[in-house]
Amino acid sequence: VNYGCWIINDSKKRFALAEQVPFGDNNMSSEKYASPFPLHDHGTKEGIRHYMCWYVNEKGIGEYHILIGGVIMKIAEGVKKLGFNN
Repeated sequence: VNYGCWIINDSKKRFALAEQVPFGDNNMSSEKYASPFPLHDHGTKEGIRHYMCWYVNEKGIGEYHILIGGVIMKIAEGVKKLGFNN
């Protein structure tokens, strides 16, 4: 594994196994799924890698976000705040 990230879990299921989520249902995609940890590389630029986090919501659905000063934000918002361009 050549990538890493912070993990923030707001789900009540603290130790859930990764589950298959049917894509197309509930706005799911291959980058957003029920797992307490990421199963794919975030592929971000070196300058923002240490801000990356896998955020698991209260329903147990995980997705990459950016963590800045304890604030979780969507990647596009975080990249803009950090002054990076995609």
